Amino acid sequence: KKINEIPLPQSLVAEAALIGSMILDPTKIAHILEIVNANDISDHDMRVWFTAIESVWRNTPAADISKIDAVAIRNWLDSSGLKLDTQDEVGQLIKIIESVPSAENYEYYAGIVKSKSLERDLYREVERISEIIYNSGLTLEDKQSAFEQAALQLQTKPSYTRPIKDILLECNALWEKGIDYGLPTGFKALDDMLGGLHKGEMIVVAG
Repeated sequence: KKINEIPLPQSLVAEAALIGSMILDPTKIAHILEIVNANDISDHDMRVWFTAIESVWRNTPAADISKIDAVAIRNWLDSSGLKLDTQDEVGQLIKIIESVPSAENYEYYAGIVKSKSLERDLYREVERISEIIYNSGLTLEDKQSAFEQAALQLQTKPSYTRPIKDILLECNALWEKGIDYGLPTGFKALDDMLGGLHKGEMIVVAG
């Protein structure tokens, strides 16, 4: 098969479970947004639900985050102008919620969704390389040069990049909500600088 005939990697089960987790436990939304964004969702309807949940979360005061529910999400969706492919909005939402074995597994679901998103990016890069190879308007030398450049770009492509402006806006929003991702050290000044302790970090305190 040609590359463009191969179905792109996706996991609709993981996408539905992730979105269901966000609905069942809105306090997990902030952590999920550290891993996944709407562009990582492959299915159109799942991406619309994800966008709706994120938008409701961003416009909800910190004290009311736990009160976010399916009604608030549907109300936002109805007023947003975004359209679902399904004609049974309520039925689809119920299925999404029922698909979640446990909201506590949100990191596992998010990891699958992100991995599939990165795999799709790789497939697209490979397809672009194949187009270079089959381009009859290029000489062999041109193809070799273009292929080497594309392969190098693919090899050195970071697994996850985002515009710094988006990151700063998210950090500011989370700061205003009073959300602290990390494990508190017990020293407020230090927590304000580090945002708490995080997995995978090595903190050296020296005098």
